[in-house]
Amino acid sequence: MDTSIIIDHVRGTGNLLTALLKAQAQKKLQLIAPSVVLFEFYSGSSLDKKAVLDVADLLFSQFTTHNIDEETAKYAARLNRMHKLQNHIESIDILISAVCFLTKAKLATNNKKHFQLVPHLSFYN
Repeated sequence: MDTSIIIDHVRGTGNLLTALLKAQAQKKLQLIAPSVVLFEFYSGSSLDKKAVLDVADLLFSQFTTHNIDEETAKYAARLNRMHKLQNHIESIDILISAVCFLTKAKLATNNKKHFQLVPHLSFYN
């Protein structure tokens, strides 16, 4: 899962996360959030407010967190080297892509523009 889906949900401008949460409740899929997504989201200034932080904590409790470990970092670095991605997309997006490959997950994002540069990455529609 990319941070854009979560930000849009919190802002009330997107309903994809609601659909994904319902599908997970019906055991149709498992939501995975790379730890860098937590970093991006929790870096937002609105999380200085306790009420917003509490809602974020509740929301992220619905996800399985995939930590960026040595295997993930090396896989992301290989993706970056093979496809020369770093000059075109952010390092965090490369790490998110690596998590998708390693967990065989489809990426849910509202920012396909960057991620389309990663060959063979599958997207959740």
